[in-house]
Amino acid sequence: MVQHESSLQIQIIRSISSHPILSQYVFHIPNGGYRNYREAKKLKSMGVKKGVSDLFLPYPNILYHGLWQEVKAHKGHISEEQKEWIFKMRKVGYAAEAVRNLEESVNIFLSYLDNTYSPVWKNS
Repeated sequence: MVQHESSLQIQIIRSISSHPILSQYVFHIPNGGYRNYREAKKLKSMGVKKGVSDLFLPYPNILYHGLWQEVKAHKGHISEEQKEWIFKMRKVGYAAEAVRNLEESVNIFLSYLDNTYSPVWKNS
């Protein structure tokens, strides 16, 4: 069965919905998707940027300012803009990852909160 990124993201949000910190702080950045020209132009003028990761946890730990997650289905392609965003965020003190399944996403969130996180995703 092929899993779409939106379905995976919904699973992630549901699975963290009872966590005392993650449920309060993790949110989705609705940057992706297909829009008509007029809507796309309006959103761009409002500050939407290509490549911004899907989920953000604006909660610092002892090493990072927060955690970004780019959610990709098993065979989803990580765009150059998404790679650039991940590396840009890492450069300024954020944790940032591309995740491909529920377990990986949740494990990264939890390791981030208990200060055992180390970057996983390199460039694949």
